[in-house]
Amino acid sequence: MLKLKASVESNEDYVTILNQEFGSTEKSVRNKLDSFPPTYKKLIYILVFSTSFVSGWYFAPSRKPLVSAGFSLLSGGAGFFLFKKFNLKNQFEIKKQIIQFIDLDSKNSNITTELNKIQKENSLTEGQMKSEISDIYKKFLEILLRNPVVSIDEIQNLMKMKKILNLSSQEVGQCHYDLAQNLYKDYVLMLEREGMSEPNQIINKFFYFSDRIFSFDSAKGYQYESARIRKIFLFLEETVKKNCIDQSIKLYQNFITNFLSNPLSQSEQISEICLLLGLSTQIKNGIDGEFYEQEIVKILSSEGKISSKQKENLKNLQNLLEIPQDLAQNYLSEKTEPLISSELAKGFQKLKTQINDQEIDEFFHVINTKREDFLISNETLEKATRFTLNKVLCEQVEESLKLLRGNKKK
Repeated sequence: MLKLKASVESNEDYVTILNQEFGSTEKSVRNKLDSFPPTYKKLIYILVFSTSFVSGWYFAPSRKPLVSAGFSLLSGGAGFFLFKKFNLKNQFEIKKQIIQFIDLDSKNSNITTELNKIQKENSLTEGQMKSEISDIYKKFLEILLRNPVVSIDEIQNLMKMKKILNLSSQEVGQCHYDLAQNLYKDYVLMLEREGMSEPNQIINKFFYFSDRIFSFDSAKGYQYESARIRKIFLFLEETVKKNCIDQSIKLYQNFITNFLSNPLSQSEQISEICLLLGLSTQIKNGIDGEFYEQEIVKILSSEGKISSKQKENLKNLQNLLEIPQDLAQNYLSEKTEPLISSELAKGFQKLKTQINDQEIDEFFHVINTKREDFLISNETLEKATRFTLNKVLCEQVEESLKLLRGNKKK
């Protein structure tokens, strides 16, 4: 199972695959029964017939031998027929009935009404119904794990599946624990055959999905369920947590990158994505700042200025990343202050050699133009002017002193 891959893009695909999976499981079990030697199958049928026959004799409505014998034969035959023809059908038919109501694209929070109806029609106990539902959730998780690449859509769909099937945090925890045991068997085989020293992508993906699902439980529930599956693999808590945080950072960075390339394709709010990925405010702000600064550098490198269109793009990015105005201005100032300082230095150097009204007017015209091009604030311009002028004056004083020392030596 670990090496299989699947690409699923829509709710219809998921429903189809779930039906195919349980259908193939049913076929596999039937084939396994059919593969038994004739003698074994005869023994099974004889056992079923005998059990039904004895039960029929015991529960016969009359104690007359002929009536009891007839009733026993009828019970035995019915039991034999039902076992041979319908013993597997009911097992998978219930799951198919549940699956047909699953719609990950729907806004309906769950299908409780439909589930109750299915339970009543099939005369299932609450425990039996929960078992059927849990099997569907585990199979869905297996399908997601077949592709080792993690995506935000998959996390959202797993969350939706939990909600649709109306599974409690404890029930989901048990599903992950059961699947972890199966995964560990495959993991051990891969360690022995391929000499792996690190968990493969699918194992890491399973732990990441589990971390995200468990994180919406209580703090104690999260700790308990996380520790249970770690114990199976003997993984350290620090290692698993680091891998999960790294994966969340990667997904968040990919989300922002995709937005920059196609803003219209993203409908989710950043705060919702961060909650889903479990990113702290500190980590989020650090990533946001890097992206915002990178976009500023990219614009200045390609155009040499920030045009009206690019200004609008930066504003949209600021709104998307929910960056406060003062912080956005600081990011901008860090990248543009050196540029305006360079223009100031050139202007001051030119004024050193020739000062007249025309040169002064030209100097201020250039500075005002660059100020608009770089979106420089008054505070940043004043700071850059003071720094650059101080530097130019110091250089001028140093040159004058050198000149005086030279004249004295003569």
